[in-house]
Amino acid sequence: MEGKRDGRSERASKFDERWKEKEMGEVTRPIPNSVNKIVPTKETTPKLSLLSLRGNALLAVGVTLVNTSIDAFADDTKSNHHNSSDMFNYVHIDEKWFLLSKKCERYYLLPEELESNPYRSCKSKNFITKVMFMAAVARPRFDQNGVELFSGKIGIFPFVVKESAKRNSKNRAAGTLETKSILSVTKDITRDYLIEKVLPAIRSKWPISESNTPIFIQQDNARPHIDINDMEFNEAAREGGFDIRLCFQPPNSPDLNVLDLGFFRAIQSLQYQKAPLTIDELINAVETSFNEMKWERLNHVFLTLQACMIEVMKAKGGNNYKVPHMMKERLEREGNLPIQLSCDIDIVNEANALLQV
Repeated sequence: MEGKRDGRSERASKFDERWKEKEMGEVTRPIPNSVNKIVPTKETTPKLSLLSLRGNALLAVGVTLVNTSIDAFADDTKSNHHNSSDMFNYVHIDEKWFLLSKKCERYYLLPEELESNPYRSCKSKNFITKVMFMAAVARPRFDQNGVELFSGKIGIFPFVVKESAKRNSKNRAAGTLETKSILSVTKDITRDYLIEKVLPAIRSKWPISESNTPIFIQQDNARPHIDINDMEFNEAAREGGFDIRLCFQPPNSPDLNVLDLGFFRAIQSLQYQKAPLTIDELINAVETSFNEMKWERLNHVFLTLQACMIEVMKAKGGNNYKVPHMMKERLEREGNLPIQLSCDIDIVNEANALLQV
């Protein structure tokens, strides 16, 4: 016991000495258990550390990620590379909350005598009005000259209902229809939106020449999403001669959905420029931003998705990688933007070997 006490007192004294050095400005290395108290210097660089899965959870998710990435690459026996799938028959869907306003926004105003400071108010800054949207996108189609044939934008649909006002107020009379946000989305609501909104939009906008090929609707593993064998959905998906199927993306992998990967962020940046005041104005702003988004941007995100799949295989199913940058805009200006990315055959073989373990 005395030895342990002596060891603890020795460590404590060293710790105190280091703190004294730090206060005197003589310390040159981090003090144990005090990293969060270190003031940034020229020798230290702040980094953001993301919490990742570990153990069996990482193994299970990693195998699924690797399997999905391998499935996206087709064999090419004529070279030492595997080409990725063009992903033309995939529709990515996802949900996102869009806020009516942010707590802090930047405005550029004219001189004070011409324009006053904007005034914004709400009942609670912690409960800002918001609406959830379901978006559906596919990869755009274009000819050899870069002319758009299909924008890939299936649609974006708000989760709202119309209700009659129960009382009179200074803003509307009793009985006036008001738009209310659906704050709790269930499987039944998701199924109705897929059948009544997403499927008709796909049938109306999908290229006729490709209507006979299977179309996969990729969704994440959120609880409100329906099962891929849902009988009611599968029956509606076969109407009109289409072969539309549901599939799940690997769990804990937002980089494998183009909406989470970058398209939602681009829509939101445009939506914030509209400055809506009501739910109806918010819905109009989001839908307008979705329609204004260029199809070239959506095509770029699909290429980034292919690059992320390669990084997943390099990381052996992990998510410890940086989203690669390909300078797609420059390649597009030069006319060298690829439709499919290629992956070294050794990377694919190593990923295949991981699945056999």
